[in-house]
Amino acid sequence: MSSKQHIARGYSSSDYQTINAQLLLAKSLPEPDPKADKDGCGSVLIIAGSPELMGACILSGIGALRAGAGRLRIATVETIAPFIGMSLLEARVFSLPQTANGGISPDEKTCELLCELASKMDCVLFGTGLSDEFAVKQILSKLLENLKQGTLVLDAAALNVLSKLKSTQHSPDLSVILTPHHNEMASLLECEPDVIANDPIKAVKQAVQRYQATVALKGHETFITGPDGIIYRNTAGNVGLATSGSGDTLAGVIAGLASTGAKADIATIWGVHVHATAGDRLADQFHQTGFLARELLDEIPHAIQHFKNKNKKETYLHKSNNDDK
Repeated sequence: MSSKQHIARGYSSSDYQTINAQLLLAKSLPEPDPKADKDGCGSVLIIAGSPELMGACILSGIGALRAGAGRLRIATVETIAPFIGMSLLEARVFSLPQTANGGISPDEKTCELLCELASKMDCVLFGTGLSDEFAVKQILSKLLENLKQGTLVLDAAALNVLSKLKSTQHSPDLSVILTPHHNEMASLLECEPDVIANDPIKAVKQAVQRYQATVALKGHETFITGPDGIIYRNTAGNVGLATSGSGDTLAGVIAGLASTGAKADIATIWGVHVHATAGDRLADQFHQTGFLARELLDEIPHAIQHFKNKNKKETYLHKSNNDDK
């Protein structure tokens, strides 16, 4: 039995919707206002990075911009902030106090600044490349407590501490998106990874119920669902996407799409599928292994436009067929 057959065991195709061009047509992305300024195109704050993982800021930041965000801000630890600024010329970078373990300091002044910055943005991405579990917990608690609207994408370190918070309650007007791989999902549900592998659909449903979020369980197949209970299955992509920085890139893409006004489920569905399609485009050029996460970034706008153009064509053909009746 193949691993894909094993994952779907006990379920039929009626239990989920497979993501394809037709589904993306039904769940189209919002089009930017031709007269919009950069704030009108969507703003993203990424709270990320540590001395050992500064690349996470860069990959997720460029991912957000490639997905259409107009304004990008990065908040990271002071020892790497200058290097992020030199690498991400399009971003405004905030240099923050640092703990002995390389994390962002969770002191009162820093938390107040982060919450103030976050409240002004359309989407916040928190967790990629962060270190110091205690600091991550403290800051995440403040974000969940203080953010009243917009979208909050949680990835990596944030996912590993979420189940340990005293409260994960958040404003009903705040859309939360979780992007775990199987080990992170096991942390979220406080179980063994084998439990997730044996029934990923059950796992995403449980995570949604527990955290009131849209959840994308990443793997060779990715399962996505949200509070509406509809399950989406992504089968695009290849093993080359299992590479360092790929998840950071995906988190940034989802955040960028969410900032443009896409609802949480639509941003996640599109983000997962265009990320996978970018990997397939690179596999055609190289091989299924050997391409880099940074190379996905240039493919993201092409993948988005591919589906937008295909959808425009499908809409035109559908309209023409109706007009002929």
